[in-house]
Amino acid sequence: MLSFIRRHLGDWFARILFGLLAIAFAGWGVGDMLRHLGTDTAVAHVAGRSIGPTALASEFQNEMNRLSRELPNGQEPTAAMRKLVAMQAVQQLITEIALEAEIDRRGLIVPDTAVRQAVFSMPAFQGSNGAFDNAKFQQVLQSNDLTEARFIELMRRDLAQSQLLDPIGVGAVAPRVLTSTLFAYQYETRTATAVMLPFAAAPEPAAPDEAVLKRWWANNPKAFSTPEYRRIRVVVLSPDLLAKSVTVSEAALKSAYAEHQAEYNRPEKRSAEILLAPDQAKAAALAAQWRTGASWAEMQQAAKTEGATAVALDDALPAEFPDAALAKAVFSAPPGTVTGPIETPLGWHVIEVSGITPGTNTSFADAKPALEAAAAQQEAVSLVYDRMTKFEDAVAAEPTLEKMPADLGLVGVTGTLDAEGLTPEGRPAPLPGSPELQKAIITAAFATAKDNLASVVQGPGQSYYALTVTDITPPHVQPFELVKAKVLADWAEHERRQEQNKMATRLMVAVNHGTPLADVAEKEGLKAETLPPTGRSSPAEGVPAELLGPLFSLKLHQATMVETKDGFVTAELAAIDVPTEASNPIGFKALQTELGRSIGVDLQQVFVSAVREQAHPRVNVRALEQIAQQ
Repeated sequence: MLSFIRRHLGDWFARILFGLLAIAFAGWGVGDMLRHLGTDTAVAHVAGRSIGPTALASEFQNEMNRLSRELPNGQEPTAAMRKLVAMQAVQQLITEIALEAEIDRRGLIVPDTAVRQAVFSMPAFQGSNGAFDNAKFQQVLQSNDLTEARFIELMRRDLAQSQLLDPIGVGAVAPRVLTSTLFAYQYETRTATAVMLPFAAAPEPAAPDEAVLKRWWANNPKAFSTPEYRRIRVVVLSPDLLAKSVTVSEAALKSAYAEHQAEYNRPEKRSAEILLAPDQAKAAALAAQWRTGASWAEMQQAAKTEGATAVALDDALPAEFPDAALAKAVFSAPPGTVTGPIETPLGWHVIEVSGITPGTNTSFADAKPALEAAAAQQEAVSLVYDRMTKFEDAVAAEPTLEKMPADLGLVGVTGTLDAEGLTPEGRPAPLPGSPELQKAIITAAFATAKDNLASVVQGPGQSYYALTVTDITPPHVQPFELVKAKVLADWAEHERRQEQNKMATRLMVAVNHGTPLADVAEKEGLKAETLPPTGRSSPAEGVPAELLGPLFSLKLHQATMVETKDGFVTAELAAIDVPTEASNPIGFKALQTELGRSIGVDLQQVFVSAVREQAHPRVNVRALEQIAQQ
């Protein structure tokens, strides 16, 4: 429920509410970190069990490995990061052990067959034929620093925790008053009458005398000044640039194609909603009800009433269906149509295919360009790392960047540009590298002092560069006569904007004094139009985005005005439509179901917190800090 409200209630009331909740729960999982255990070598005690240094060190190292992979290249985890990871690791272990103790107390057991079935059904371990692929299984484990025994242990633990926690959330129902309030808030629509006042439609102002224009020129110096220009010398070492000179052999490309065969040749997958009835008559009755337009949530309830089973499979391969005949029926059924009853060895089925993920069959020839680009980029990244030290040495020896080695694949340019990356001629400066790297170079150029000695800087995309600023041309106000045409255009644009601003204000004031906007607009020779009804989350087509917030703060028949990029808009709130369960029973039921699931998750979290607290966790902070410093 909290996640739902966070997603849909971004107003100040919700922010204050969650601020109070954050304060109330700030101590969860933190207080137990503040207790020392004297000379005890255990890192923590929970539920009468100990967490030894070895167990925490292993978990800590796994988390550090993951963190290191996510950090930018060359960046090492700081001491603060290591301490935080250690704290998170011990808290995770405390939670797991507390749950294990509760599972043991309740006598919950996970059979080997259940573990095997769960592992074999995981999509991450399936080959191109949809069956379990042991090689892929081992590859995934290796990439996540897991042994097979450790993974099976984790899988068994997760299944046991599911046995413990899943029943807690089952049957959670959102209160009707909560559902009604959120439903009304989420789906409320408002309709406005509006008058559009484009800047381009404003009357052309009378020609000003030169004194007016000179005053405008003098009062707005930035608008008529040249930009600051900087002359820079930059040298780049980048995978994107090196990749252009990398040659990849045909054999290597074919090997890469074979290694990623599953990505290029994927079987079709289907998502389906399936009802399994004990006899043909009940299946036919369910099919008839479904064909009248009943939602899946309604059919699940109907199936329960009839003693049938409702199952939904998402993005499934034929092998993932419990019966080959059922799989055949699903993969031959037209999407979006209720099909059945169909008899299989399991009983009588009614199905609706809700989605199809088409299979792919990409030949080596078609895949070759992408494979070649990826392999060249990978090789270029290696070359960058191999040449980084030499690049740094070269820049240290020649910090003015006038002479750089020719055998490192460096690309250097010298030129003049402004803060937008444009040359004095108004063209984009020919900087090397990707757009992200070019942007980084421009930013660095305008943050570097003139004649500073260059040093190597890491840029985006695993690239490196060094630059120096050799000259700076400060901005200066251009002579009036040179920019007179621009001064006139800017002044006229300002006058048109002011005119439309005044008109929008007059319209708004008149409406807020009791005259309908349509009547006020008619007197002014303008046209009022009725905008489409719009919700609060995103504007309907034809409703200016700038109007959305103010519109939902108005009372009926109040007016507001907003400025858009094209002009002003004056709008009067003409109608408010607050939905009810009766007006949209399907949407109301769907929201209530979603809220129920969220409440179920919240109940599980509360239960886990209670189990933790009852396990009386104690942490040896000194031992924890020692592991974080290793």
